[in-house]
Amino acid sequence: HGLGGFFKGWRFSIALRCGSAAAIVIYDLFRVRCSGILGRDASNFFAGTLGRLCDVCIGHPFRTMRSRQQQGHSILTSWTFSSFLGLWCGIGLIAIADAIKIGIRFLLIERTRLILQWGLDWMGSMKRRSWMHAKTE
Repeated sequence: HGLGGFFKGWRFSIALRCGSAAAIVIYDLFRVRCSGILGRDASNFFAGTLGRLCDVCIGHPFRTMRSRQQQGHSILTSWTFSSFLGLWCGIGLIAIADAIKIGIRFLLIERTRLILQWGLDWMGSMKRRSWMHAKTE
């Protein structure tokens, strides 16, 4: 849709960014509060999954409305409750699968970060040992 498509749906894009920010807040709150109970890996996985699931559930109606607006359709077919609930159509198992995928990604990122940090600490200790050894000779 190019530049014109951006300006046509910018209000929905801002709302989607707010949903992403809320997902990060939920992720951080859950991860910090549950790391003592579940452990770092499990809390990171569940926090990532919960944060992404909230992002999908919050953002899906805005994505639907933005898509309808960019295609020239009416945003809501009518001002009824069922029309409003129709904005969440299609969210089902795809949202759950996407949330679990993000949870696994967060789990792997955290584990990789810990391994890299351990490697850096080990290299630093080896460097200090060689410096101390050279200083004593």
